[in-house]
Amino acid sequence: MDEVQYLIRITDIHTCVTTDTLKMQVLKKPGYYLPTAFTPNGDGLNDLARPYLIRMNGLKRFAVYNRTGQLIYYTATEGQGWDGKYNGVDQGNGVYVWILEFYDQNNKLVTEKGTLTLIR
Repeated sequence: MDEVQYLIRITDIHTCVTTDTLKMQVLKKPGYYLPTAFTPNGDGLNDLARPYLIRMNGLKRFAVYNRTGQLIYYTATEGQGWDGKYNGVDQGNGVYVWILEFYDQNNKLVTEKGTLTLIR
């Protein structure tokens, strides 16, 4: 992933000028993106841990496991994510393991694994 920065300059009809910068993350190839940490505190920012598939043919599963290997979240629906709870109970700060399976552009099953940090 590369970062691109744009300088934006806006002039209104009264010739008032304002400038700002916009930084964007650019994915160069098809695949997925899954943040390495999330903060499920209800502020509407980064409250769910969910994979984002980029030009892929569909999600098979996204599963999250705790440090003892217990499955605490599972979905096969694209766009859904883990809210940091298991059976309605908030889980503690820490590192969790995830497994992601999806179909690539050739309908080949791809399996990815990684870790995710829950921060409260």
